[in-house]
Amino acid sequence: MGVRTKEALRELVRKTVRAVPVTDAFTELYPEAFGSLMRWGLDGLLTSRALLEEAVRFHPGLTEEASSLPRPAAAELVWQTLFLDRTPLSPACREVVAVLHALGWDGRRKRLSAWRDCYDDLTAADYLDLVFARSGVTTVCMLSDPLNDAEGQVWERLHALDPRFNPVLSVDLLLRDWKKACACLRAKDYAAAEQLDNGTLEAVRSYLRYSIVRLNPLYLAASLPDGYANGGASDADRLLRECILPVAGEAGIPLGIRLEVPGPLSGGSRRAQDGEGSAEFSVLLELCRRHPGQKFLALVSGAELTLPELKAASCMPNLHLAGCAAAGTPGRGAAVRLQGCLDMLGLTMTPIYSGAEAADLLLPAWEQGRSLLESVLCERYAALADAGWSISAEDVERDAAELLGGAFWRFLGRPNPATGL
Repeated sequence: MGVRTKEALRELVRKTVRAVPVTDAFTELYPEAFGSLMRWGLDGLLTSRALLEEAVRFHPGLTEEASSLPRPAAAELVWQTLFLDRTPLSPACREVVAVLHALGWDGRRKRLSAWRDCYDDLTAADYLDLVFARSGVTTVCMLSDPLNDAEGQVWERLHALDPRFNPVLSVDLLLRDWKKACACLRAKDYAAAEQLDNGTLEAVRSYLRYSIVRLNPLYLAASLPDGYANGGASDADRLLRECILPVAGEAGIPLGIRLEVPGPLSGGSRRAQDGEGSAEFSVLLELCRRHPGQKFLALVSGAELTLPELKAASCMPNLHLAGCAAAGTPGRGAAVRLQGCLDMLGLTMTPIYSGAEAADLLLPAWEQGRSLLESVLCERYAALADAGWSISAEDVERDAAELLGGAFWRFLGRPNPATGL
């Protein structure tokens, strides 16, 4: 039975979007088994890359030392610099405030020790349960790099993974810092050399095959090195063509390319020089054309794709866009992006992921994400109702489920472990 009034439609959309379980298609979270690598609680929240970089701008002499500070000391530096000495106005600061508000804690507290007291009675496992329950997230994809020594050691001894966490195998180090990756491979007894000879390429393939068996990742994730689109990264190109793509194809898993927009301190925009779109996205489209049997994910991470780019993506059945509507965009920017994505891609995309580095950040990320989805779906459904199309509760639930993870799992060709569908 169709919804009769616009007020009833808005309430239906709100309740449905809030109730549908979420798959977060890209995060940098770790479960409890990863020990100190798991960031949670106030100290973990305050030591994100963004907050440390912001704090260090007020302490130029600490540029090198800040990254090596113990987490509690780094958290104290950030809290004093950005929350006490100044008003927490930046987006990263507001995320911290939003987390504390979502947990129902008193925003008048100013001493860091008072906030830490709120976490005293919670274990890491308890806190994860709390955050997953309050955010409505049931499954997250966790970026994993076994070449990182601390993480690799955990993977070697890990017998069972928290089922809410789904590994994503990072190949960033291979593509962006081959010299360091080569040293890491040799430390793991792979016969790798800095020159990419045939033996080294086979060693890389062996490492990837072993890691895929060990982690069972949903997909591989890569950030293309600077200059790759202009042919300036020949080692990376060989590793991608001769190792990463063939092994991903053997395993039948997608390759995700991260299309990130860097901040003002990271060298400026990575948009194409002619202003027509993202150079990296052009590379990804070309990969899709050259490898029609291989699945690819565009991990957009707030990069502003043009309508022609979205149209091109819609013509690639082996490409899935994730994160193409950034929920944190000020004003109506995120809604405009999501409207454009719906125009070109319909329900065959995953518009939002959090990219969270600390478990706490799932709370504000998905509060914003759900609000964005509610707003845009209400507009769409209202327009359909005005045109005489009846909208039912089943329609809203089905569409919200697709946009909050269903389309992602369908593209992967795997069942969602949280629903069995």
